[in-house]
Amino acid sequence: MSEPQQTTSDNTTNPAPTTENVSSGSSNTASIPAKAPVEMCLNVFNCITFAITGKTLSKSHHDIEKVIVEHGGHVTTTITAKTDYLITNDEGYHEMTKLTKEAEHRHLVILDEKFIYDCVARGKFLSIKKYIIESQEKKGVRKAGEMEEEIEVNAKWAWKSEAGWCQFVRVMNERIENAYEHYLRTKRNKICEIDTLRQVDFERMVIHCQGDVIPSRRIKREAVLAKENAKNHKKP
Repeated sequence: MSEPQQTTSDNTTNPAPTTENVSSGSSNTASIPAKAPVEMCLNVFNCITFAITGKTLSKSHHDIEKVIVEHGGHVTTTITAKTDYLITNDEGYHEMTKLTKEAEHRHLVILDEKFIYDCVARGKFLSIKKYIIESQEKKGVRKAGEMEEEIEVNAKWAWKSEAGWCQFVRVMNERIENAYEHYLRTKRNKICEIDTLRQVDFERMVIHCQGDVIPSRRIKREAVLAKENAKNHKKP
């Protein structure tokens, strides 16, 4: 089905941001893990920068870097202010390499390498909670409730058209939500490219779309599950 178009007052048409009804879905391909649309898989790590360390990883650093880059991410050989996560495993963490020490010093989140493979298999940026590698002391602090609470990912995003609020297609919704989750966790990348034509500004809550008659449109996020839970609590 062709993408919806918008007509301006001078009778010219311009492609609108991708939308769909709640019941519609996306096609799959056999070249990637099941239930992971190609378009989404290729941008799993969009706007995210990793570093890799450890001698006992299941794959070579080069192979892990290749997977990350193929899915939209970046890899650095040093820990810098632009690095979002350090990838290793339990053995690699206890090696206390130079990168691990630097990550600890900067309070950078250290993740198990399984996080990369699971994100690719699921076709989206997963919650990092169960992949975090840290000392027993830090684990105790996290269990005491001082770790940032899990971010609700069951949310719907919509953009403001001349006809009202329109929901993004599922793939685009997933991508924006994943980028937003990353933005909230790191307080960085407030402007993120979600495809070659669109950029989302989470600080201003707008989407910039090249070729649109209105270059910047308002967007909003609605946490569906949170609303449903609130309604259930009110029931007698």
